[in-house]
Amino acid sequence: MGKINGVAAAAWLRAQGALAHDGACLHYVWQAYKAQGASTGRHAGTALEAWNKTERRHPGDRNPPVGVPVWFGAKAGSAAGDVVISLGGGKVVATDYPRYGVVGVCTIAQRQAQIGRPYLGWSEAIFDQQIAIPTPASGGGSSVAPAPQKKEEEEEDMIIIIQRANSQLAKGRLLPSGRTREITPAENAVYRSLEGRGAAEFVTVSDKVYENLLSGSKATV
Repeated sequence: MGKINGVAAAAWLRAQGALAHDGACLHYVWQAYKAQGASTGRHAGTALEAWNKTERRHPGDRNPPVGVPVWFGAKAGSAAGDVVISLGGGKVVATDYPRYGVVGVCTIAQRQAQIGRPYLGWSEAIFDQQIAIPTPASGGGSSVAPAPQKKEEEEEDMIIIIQRANSQLAKGRLLPSGRTREITPAENAVYRSLEGRGAAEFVTVSDKVYENLLSGSKATV
């Protein structure tokens, strides 16, 4: 059994966009590797079970190379675990991020905060299928996946947290770093282009990103 291209698997998962099923991280991650020729005789019903059946693990290491699976464990009320694919540089491509039903890019810490699960580590294989690990570029540092499109970069930098059920949704309120005020038409256009949802959103962004979005125009809060 030869090694498969993990970088291509990460790109495959990233290209999926909308997902047909929520909460199916292991299914989609396996499909990403399978699309590159992965095969195994092992089976698992959850990501945590898959971690326990996977070879060449690196428990606790928070510097996974690009293309390898990154794993999270059980939490109170759920022993399912979670698995994503590393993009290198501390970033991962994940299902159901930043919301259910879509694929997105985030850091390991952001994914851990989103799902509330302990970090387990990464592995050089998924089950017994080994993954080719790229050689670091000359001068040190990890190889990284291809740069995202502008829209994806904006989504990553925004660190968008959408609160679907919040009563504030209908009011079109924005919380930049803890401050609250009405969304302006210009901001509405930005969020419409990023999320396709319009002004009825409740989001949190950093001061830096917020100021960049306003192109230096600091409206009174």
